[in-house]
Amino acid sequence: MKKIITVAFVGRSGSGKSLAVKYFQSKGVSSIDCDILARRVVDTGSSCLIELTMEFGDDILNPDGTLNRTALAAKAFNNMDSKTKLDSITHPYILLELQNELDILTEKGEKLCVIEAPALFESGLNENVDKIVLISSEYENLVNRITSRDEIDIKQAKTRIDIQLDDETLVNKVDFVIYNNGSDQDFFSSLDILYENIQEYICITDKE
Repeated sequence: MKKIITVAFVGRSGSGKSLAVKYFQSKGVSSIDCDILARRVVDTGSSCLIELTMEFGDDILNPDGTLNRTALAAKAFNNMDSKTKLDSITHPYILLELQNELDILTEKGEKLCVIEAPALFESGLNENVDKIVLISSEYENLVNRITSRDEIDIKQAKTRIDIQLDDETLVNKVDFVIYNNGSDQDFFSSLDILYENIQEYICITDKE
């Protein structure tokens, strides 16, 4: 059975990764959102959630035993050390879920899957995908999008952004860079070109 081609989107929060994935979905491409997998692995009573409470305390739980994401975020995104601890716990579980999803798509005969993977390099997933796309946007745009989307203040938004890998660090590690600083239509035009490039790559691999 031929391996499914995987294309991962990276970039800081607010850059436009989700919009890029939606564009590919509109083309009929399968997708996986690692944020959804991250929520799945912390279901009530899961091994991952138990490890998180051991590290960050029982006060990250709601009274019913479910994860209080706001409480966890307040602790885990406060500094780089805390975020590293969070990643070291959750990433192995997320990677396992991701592989299960890819196995299912492969069995269905899918040729391409795009993955929204904010922590691609931190998790080590970069070693297991075929192409990596950086969605880049100016800092001010990131702040404005996050404060509007997540209803947090500017200080919280900047803290979240600043603990993520910046574009300068990522740009030499990826295969494509797409800039999202203008209109949605400008962004989609760039994605059109990316889509064609990926289709050409698939054709080449099919001949091998």
